[in-house]
Amino acid sequence: MLRPGDTALVRVLAEKGGGRYEGIVSGVRVSFSSARPLAPGSSFVATVQVNGSTIVLVPKDAGEIGIFNLDQGIKSADSNQLAVLLQELGLSADGLSLSLLQISKQMEMKFDGAVLQKMRALAAKFGAKSKAAAEIAMILAQKGIFADEDALSQLIDLLENFGQDNPQDDLRRGKMLLNQANIADGSWFLLPFEIVRGAQTEDLQKIGGGTIRMLFARNRRLRLLNLFCGYDGADYYFCLRFDGRKCTEIACNIQKNGDDFDKSRFMSRLEEKVLACEPGAEIRWAEKEEIEGCASATEEILTFGGQA
Repeated sequence: MLRPGDTALVRVLAEKGGGRYEGIVSGVRVSFSSARPLAPGSSFVATVQVNGSTIVLVPKDAGEIGIFNLDQGIKSADSNQLAVLLQELGLSADGLSLSLLQISKQMEMKFDGAVLQKMRALAAKFGAKSKAAAEIAMILAQKGIFADEDALSQLIDLLENFGQDNPQDDLRRGKMLLNQANIADGSWFLLPFEIVRGAQTEDLQKIGGGTIRMLFARNRRLRLLNLFCGYDGADYYFCLRFDGRKCTEIACNIQKNGDDFDKSRFMSRLEEKVLACEPGAEIRWAEKEEIEGCASATEEILTFGGQA
C-alpha cells in the first residue's frame, strides 16, 4: 500500500473529461482527478501524502496535482517504490524509463542497467517519439542489434508512415535494419504492409498501409499480435492476445475525424464477427496510448529489485 512519504512514479494515459484521468501509479493502473490540466503521455515523480480518506500525490517540482480515492485499491507490490528501482538501474524516474522497463518485461528480458541506460540515451533524442524509439531500440537490443540514431529514425518512419508517398525520403538504412531484425531470433517481428488499388501493376495506387507486429514467447507460441492501419482517413489500432492457439482478447481503438464514426455500431459488428469464429474471446475498446506500438504500456511492474 502507498504510505506517507513514499515516492511514486505517475504516468498519465488518457483524459476522461471533467478533470478525470486514467494513469499508472508505480505500475498500477488507476483512475484519478487533477486540479489542473494534464497531458496524456506525461509523467512526474510525486511524494505520497494522506489526507483523510484520500491519497494525495504531490509532484516534487509543483503543487498538489492528483487526488486518489482509497477505495480505488491503489497498491504497490513492495514498500520499495518504482523510483528506487529506476535509480538502482541508473535511470531517471520518468515515463521514458518506465517504458523501457515495460518493454523489457514484455520480452522476458533481465533488467540490465547498462543496456537500459544506453537505450534511454538513444530514445531520448526522439522527443515526442521517444516511447516508440524505446520500444524499437529494445527489440533490436534483444536480438543483439544496436542501431545508431539515423538508422533507428528511418526504421520508425518506415513503420509509422508505411503507405504514404514520400519519394524524397531515403529509408534504405531503415529497411536494412528491419530485414536484419526480422531474420534474427527474438520476441518481436515487424511486418509493414501497403494497401493498394488497381487491376494492373502499372496502375496500382497506394491508398493506405500499416504494420503488423507479432510477439512470440520462448516456446515460439504467438502471445500478442498488434495491428496498426491507416486507411480512408482513419487510424485503426488492434491488439490481439493469445493463449496457446486461442485468441483470448481483442482490444481496439479507432481515430477518425468527424462525427460519422459510430463506436457502438462498430463494436457490435466486431463482436458479432469475432465471436462467431472465436467464442469466449473478450472484445473491448481501449485507449490508443494503451495498445499503440507494442502495447507495452499494459505491462505492470509488480516486484522490484531487478525482477518483474
